[in-house]
Amino acid sequence: MSAVTTVRDGSAPPDGPIARRAPALEVAPDGAAEDVERLWYEVYVEELGVDHPCADDRTRRVHDAFAGRGRLAVARGTDGRVAGTCLVLRGGADNALDFYARLFELDPTDSGVSVTTKMVVASSARRSRLAFELACDAYRYGLRSGIHTDFADCQPSRLPFFKRLGYRVVPGASDHPYYGRSIRLRLALHDEAHLERVGSPFLRILRQEREARATD
Repeated sequence: MSAVTTVRDGSAPPDGPIARRAPALEVAPDGAAEDVERLWYEVYVEELGVDHPCADDRTRRVHDAFAGRGRLAVARGTDGRVAGTCLVLRGGADNALDFYARLFELDPTDSGVSVTTKMVVASSARRSRLAFELACDAYRYGLRSGIHTDFADCQPSRLPFFKRLGYRVVPGASDHPYYGRSIRLRLALHDEAHLERVGSPFLRILRQEREARATD
């Protein structure tokens, strides 16, 4: 699916106790490295059983041509291994969202719209708060980039995670060309009332960013 997080439903909330510190995040300016593509293969193909058209079974990698056209955040542990990823694709003149226009019924040329995808956490990091850290990093980037609406999709088992973040379900079934049936999601980045109502970790970021702009 467009956004898949392999965080378990029982993982710690963003402000709660964690088993270990989440790995540090970095932005990959040149797209996905080989070890990132291997993580995607491990999760999508080996774990979720997806017959991915961009999977290379010989090298055990999943290539994503969009990785170099968006903002790819990569989390690495102290040993240098990839622990998680999150890719944000923004609308605009480069048509980075063309692939998703029909899936989410959005205008791919709108620079205020984005799609969050490739939110993947390695099994070794699922008892950390990494999934929340990746999501919060993407949200902060969205606010600073002028994005007002973000779209994603997920499996039913991951819906509680996304609803906790503040995403709402978009009515109607989604038929993803790679992953089949999934749940479409929409996030209004500046909907403070809703973020507060669901207890989203995004609320604190929204207020911090607003205060920072007010003091500039």
